[in-house]
Amino acid sequence: MKKLSYLAMLLIGLYSDGIQSQTFTWGNPFSSANETGSTLQHYVSNGVFQINIRYNDKIFNKEVAVNNLDIAKLDKIKTIDLSLKQPVMGLNTASILEVFQENGVNFIMFTDDFNTKTKERELYYQKVNIETGVKTEPVLITKMPTRNSNYYIARSDNKQFYGVIKSYSLDKKANEKMNVAVFDKDFKAAGEISYDTPYINKKPNEQNFYVSNQGNIFIVKEIDLAKEKPFKTIYFWDKSQQTMTETSLKFDNDYQLSTYKGQFLNDDFYLQGLYTRIGSKGIQLYRGGLPPTNGIYAAKFNQKGEKVYIEKNETGEIISLNIKDFVFDGMKTWFFGDLTYIERKNKPVVPGQTFNFEYDYTYSNEGIVFGKLDNETGKLEWFKNVPFSEEKTVNDNGRFLSYLYFVRNNQLTILYNDTQKTMLGKRTYNDRFITIEVYDDRGNPVSKSLIPDNGLELTYIPQYDTVSENFDLDTSVNVYVQDGKYILRAKSPSNEKYGYLKF
Repeated sequence: MKKLSYLAMLLIGLYSDGIQSQTFTWGNPFSSANETGSTLQHYVSNGVFQINIRYNDKIFNKEVAVNNLDIAKLDKIKTIDLSLKQPVMGLNTASILEVFQENGVNFIMFTDDFNTKTKERELYYQKVNIETGVKTEPVLITKMPTRNSNYYIARSDNKQFYGVIKSYSLDKKANEKMNVAVFDKDFKAAGEISYDTPYINKKPNEQNFYVSNQGNIFIVKEIDLAKEKPFKTIYFWDKSQQTMTETSLKFDNDYQLSTYKGQFLNDDFYLQGLYTRIGSKGIQLYRGGLPPTNGIYAAKFNQKGEKVYIEKNETGEIISLNIKDFVFDGMKTWFFGDLTYIERKNKPVVPGQTFNFEYDYTYSNEGIVFGKLDNETGKLEWFKNVPFSEEKTVNDNGRFLSYLYFVRNNQLTILYNDTQKTMLGKRTYNDRFITIEVYDDRGNPVSKSLIPDNGLELTYIPQYDTVSENFDLDTSVNVYVQDGKYILRAKSPSNEKYGYLKF
């Protein structure tokens, strides 16, 4: 039987009033894939589908693998490879760009390819069933000139419109030209524009863009001009018009919007993020190479692209603050972040070689950060930084060092790992327990406790005088199923398993 440390027993009793009841049910483990540099997506329909999209620099293309899990027990059924087939000789010149869910197990995959005869880059779509792996033949959507070009694709929340940015330049000395097209859900053209900006921009591809439910476009661009500090600006295009409007996001001082998220609520566009100080040599000395955060940024635009407000909420200097998410909750927005930083070091040089271009990545986290914004004004109502202390990890994407969050019943619940010493057999082991904390809608603590019976505890196997496989909560996966029910993931050094959390 597991014996908890005295400290752990104290923690279990701390703030015991108001503790929520929760249960964990885990499926069987299966082998983990390489997720370094991957984008992981999860979808729930007649099964649970994990989509792993990863760039493979050996084939200069994205690989797409789908794990199909049984919806009842969350056991793995099969894996389907949706990557483009490679020829026997050479490489497939087509590239996977984006994958979007259409409905259920039916998805849309976008690819592009350069036509050597017409000297144009062509954009295609094809329908994909992620349960069977069946794909339709690619269908041409649009094209643009030159090999040195890129497509960027986004979709509206109601799935009725796709936006496409055609990024290319025929004259690098001319002002940047933005070429944007909108297509409906059946990929019929709904509008297109070629707009001359007033900038000779050194970083034309540093941008994010968003498509409204009406098929109109918001583009957030980094503007980097000669002899000026970079700044961001936002363009709005009504697809029925032949011009764009611009709202500069440039600060009046040495600050800049650094990281952000754009999203829509009731047809209004919200841009929320962090801003930082720029122009100082000192910021290069900060841990992990990240500049410090100085405040939380909030901007709101109506459906005509008109500015409603831009609010800068000072927080004081915070080192290594990263955005996890901005989540709408009625007319408020929860901000979630952490103080995670990454250190990168070259691996030792292999004997006989001069260089080693492979790296080791060390992950650390010193704080759990959350707060709440008022969507009507953009003002930060409150902000909380909870100290966090766990040992550093290496080459695991920091998956054990953050936290999971659940906004329910006007309260915030968070789960995170807390390493405790536990006696099994005649030996003492370090094991990550799960801690649960509950806060009210003003950030005041309601309850805090360890969860000793979560299905991930180490157990002693006396006949072999050893312990069970060591699974710990992966704080990067949280899939909403229905109110009070979520899908989580646990990882060991070589395997993973999924489970249901029910409140």
